[in-house]
Amino acid sequence: MADIAILAFLGDPDSAPAARRAGASWFRLWQGEANAERAAAVRTAGLRLAVMVGQPRAIPLPEYPPFPVGLVDSEGLERLRSAGPDAILLDDPRLAAVDIFGLGASATGEQRL
Repeated sequence: MADIAILAFLGDPDSAPAARRAGASWFRLWQGEANAERAAAVRTAGLRLAVMVGQPRAIPLPEYPPFPVGLVDSEGLERLRSAGPDAILLDDPRLAAVDIFGLGASATGEQRL
């Protein structure tokens, strides 16, 4: 049987335990919700963390970055350092070359976090 990863896209940023109980192995946080405390809660629930960059809605909220879904700048990536995500969901693969986490890119160009 193949090992299939399930990424939970839940609306509540504090619902990682529920996602794990439902069978997820990954949990998505929006960039504006990602912080060290929530990242720790995700890992305590036994999940890996993926962060989706940008705004999750058409009307921007002040606690979110000023970019649409999938877009981020180097400052936004730097702020994610405290959360230490296992993956970052973004639109521009060239940003994978930005080595803000000090881990380098894989041979395929995929950022390894």
